[in-house]
Parts: sequence; C-alpha cells; structure tokens
Amino acid sequence: NELEAGLSFNRISFGANYLRLDDDPILSDREELSGGLSIRLTPEWSWGFGAHRDLNRDDFTSANTSLTFKNECLTV
Repeated sequence: NELEAGLSFNRISFGANYLRLDDDPILSDREELSGGLSIRLTPEWSWGFGAHRDLNRDDFTSANTSLTFKNECLTV
C-alpha cells in the first residue's frame, strides 16, 4: 500500500509519502514514512528539507536539506 499527498500554498510546498509492504519477495516487510517542505525565498531560489523514517525500526534513515536555483533555462 502506498499513499502520497502534497500541498502548495503560495511560497510553501509540502509533500508526504507512506509505504507499507507485507511479504514482498524482494523488499521484505516495510513500513516507511517520508516528507519534505520547500520554501521559495525569491522567484529563483528555494530552500527545502526532508526526512525518511523506517516505522518498523522506529528510526530515521535519512534527512536532507537543499538550496535550489531555478529559472527558465536552468535548475541547480
């Protein structure tokens, strides 16, 4: 089972994912939650962060942050 949701309000965007696998022959049993938030600082620059949590182990498996430049020709 997988559920994904996202919201955007003016300068702020939020996204979240939930994944649950039971008896998967390749990935085994999994239950995970991930989410992120992005804030547009200027028309070209945005800052974001996110995290991924393994609910079976009750532990964060990753966290990240980003600074992004985007215009009509380039995304960095």
